Amino acid sequence: MNFNDIDVLIFDFDGVMWKFKDNQEYFNEWIKSYVQVMQEYLEIESDEEAHKLNMELFLEYGSTYKGLCAYMTNKGKTLPSKYEFLGKSDKHLMASGVKIKRDNELVDLIRNVKGKKKYILSNNRAEYLEYGFNALGLNKNDFDGIICIEEDDYIKPEPEFYQKLIDVANLDNTHKAVFFDDKDTFLETAKSLSINTVWITDKEEDRDYVDLRTSSVKNILKTLV
Repeated sequence: MNFNDIDVLIFDFDGVMWKFKDNQEYFNEWIKSYVQVMQEYLEIESDEEAHKLNMELFLEYGSTYKGLCAYMTNKGKTLPSKYEFLGKSDKHLMASGVKIKRDNELVDLIRNVKGKKKYILSNNRAEYLEYGFNALGLNKNDFDGIICIEEDDYIKPEPEFYQKLIDVANLDNTHKAVFFDDKDTFLETAKSLSINTVWITDKEEDRDYVDLRTSSVKNILKTLV
């Protein structure tokens, strides 16, 4: 992949705009907010019991939300939408006052990339992204568009969510775009739509749908300013 041929940069937010290992306090509070919501839906009083169940469900289903839905289905309970679930967890997280660390280097790199459009494609709500942008030192005007989940919306890795980006960005030639994400399964859908892919990871593994692998998005951005 030659970045000279790329016109559109598409970024995930969590794990790309900020790294979990560099923001351990925030990451812990982020996970805690998910557990708190799970406790509310399942009416679990014990924090210890809730954390144990969350870990079991996460390991089996890959996310707290998917695990919660599977558990509630087995119990015959009405499932919350992803938007509803995130709304509750975002409320807990923001109430904690814990924020992502400011990253002046990232801000400078994002703002100094020339000749390319920049978009966010995230499975988060707009309110959460604004909270994260402010903490990092960014704002929505640093991007040409932000595609995030709305009520009853599709989410990654569903192809319809990526199509929403293609429509918003008026992306006639997906070969001219590149998507950065820390979850390789989300990159697989992008690649199926002929979007170039960069996996943000510390893993030394390859995937046939990943064009490039790097430990930080800043490694790429430094070559584009």
